[in-house]
Amino acid sequence: MFLGTALPNLLKDTLQGFSLEDVILFISVFTSFGGLLLLIFVPNWPFRKKGISLDLAICFKVFKNTSFRKAAFDYFRTYMGIVYVLDICTHFSKNIYRITY
Repeated sequence: MFLGTALPNLLKDTLQGFSLEDVILFISVFTSFGGLLLLIFVPNWPFRKKGISLDLAICFKVFKNTSFRKAAFDYFRTYMGIVYVLDICTHFSKNIYRITY
C-alpha cells in the first residue's frame, strides 16, 4: 500500500525532467502490465467459486463490529502518520540540500 502511494512521488522527485502527467501515465502502464501478468500467470483454481454480486451495504455492516472498527481505524491512523512523517522528512531534507548546495 505504501509503495503504491509513494511510487509516483518518488518518480516525480527522481525524474524531475518529466511532468506529472508522464509519471501518472507510467504508473498506469506499470499497473496495467502487472494486472496482465496476474491474468496470464495465475491459474483459475478448481476450488475457486464464482463471485457473488456486489453488495455495497457490506461496507457499513463491517464497521458495526467494534473490534474490527477499532483495528481498522488504528491501522489507518498509523499508516497516515507514517506517510506524513516521511513527507515532512522529504521536504526537510530537500530544503537542507538546497541551502547546503
